[in-house]
Amino acid sequence: MKKINKKMFGFTLVEMLVVISIIAILSAVLAGGYINSQKNARDASRKLSLKSMSDALNAYYADYGVFPDQTTILNLINSQGELSQNGIIYMKKIPKETGNTGQILYQVSPTGKSFKLFANLENVEDGSCLNKDVCQSLGYSISNECCYVITSSNIGISGPML
Repeated sequence: MKKINKKMFGFTLVEMLVVISIIAILSAVLAGGYINSQKNARDASRKLSLKSMSDALNAYYADYGVFPDQTTILNLINSQGELSQNGIIYMKKIPKETGNTGQILYQVSPTGKSFKLFANLENVEDGSCLNKDVCQSLGYSISNECCYVITSSNIGISGPML
């Protein structure tokens, strides 16, 4: 008579449930980290956009001796979205906010000698965040608990506009 070798192939139900549980836990942990990294990337882009806009405004100031007011800056944006005047391009593309973070706010002093740029950040744990009360006292309507401000070099964040 032949002996039949009864080797079992496959996994038991308990082994499968353990593996599925481990995969589910790892997926949940990694998804949270992925979402935070996306927020951080969008915030880094916002900060870079504000810095680029600040540089463009400073170049305009170097040419004309004043920062453009809100009406002037809208007139300086051409159909391609460039900030330019008299053939000089100060910024190739004006940044636009998307999503629910609110828009970038540009404030200029009545004398045109100083400015502030505001944007909401998604990551409220960011070290450069100002809290909601500070932002609102500076005249920025905030949609999150965190805002980011860049000013002209002659004033501070909470300093008076010149």
